[in-house]
Amino acid sequence: MTSPFEQTIANALNSVNPQRVLEGTVTNAIIQAGFDLVGFNKVVGLNGEVGEVNVEIINAIIEVRN
Repeated sequence: MTSPFEQTIANALNSVNPQRVLEGTVTNAIIQAGFDLVGFNKVVGLNGEVGEVNVEIINAIIEVRN
């Protein structure tokens, strides 16, 4: 995994929260498919009031749901 988000993704993969593990797994698959990651678990709005972007690549925002 070569990404500026490497530690955050590793934390997600090692989480006790199954949703976070799934987000990390999907993100790894996207990176391995050759897409450049722009964002991972990025909060949107002041203190996340708008929500969170699970995975962001140049042309898409991906919502991961369990």
